[in-house]
Amino acid sequence: QVQDRVEQERDMWQRVMRPDVFLRFRQQFRRLRFDADRLDLAASTLPHSAFRADQVAELMRSFDHDDARLE
Repeated sequence: QVQDRVEQERDMWQRVMRPDVFLRFRQQFRRLRFDADRLDLAASTLPHSAFRADQVAELMRSFDHDDARLE
């Protein structure tokens, strides 16, 4: 079990978005006009990539409405 957990954590860290990739993602994210479209983009990205906390915070500031930030 410990080995499985170590492998899961290593896999997660390998999926974390590099700063250059995040920059491109953020540009695409900000170009979207509606919060729902931004949420869809983020949700479709999560199975393949992980975000750092500071990246999530930056994306949350882009939302127009508080309810979208909570999702």
